[in-house]
Amino acid sequence: MLGAQMPPARAVNYICWFVLGFIFNYIIFRRCKELWARYSLLFSVAMDTGIAAMALLTMLVLQMRGINGINWWGSSVSDHCPLATCPTEPGVYVEGCP
Repeated sequence: MLGAQMPPARAVNYICWFVLGFIFNYIIFRRCKELWARYSLLFSVAMDTGIAAMALLTMLVLQMRGINGINWWGSSVSDHCPLATCPTEPGVYVEGCP
């Protein structure tokens, strides 16, 4: 049930979430309960704020200048389909588009 509530992501995202969750919610909870009780909500807010800030920064810096992302190995397989630039209006035909 918990996995269904997560947004769609690649395996590296799930690994990072698991590692951070394990460290903060298992190790720190067992060893320093007072520290965990004081900072658990703050840690959660910091992670959510960091994700929102990076999404905004990425949009402002990269996507507004026509850069759709870093060309890493494997990222071109599922991102930015070349057919996505084809027009979808009925009756409009462009060479190279289905």
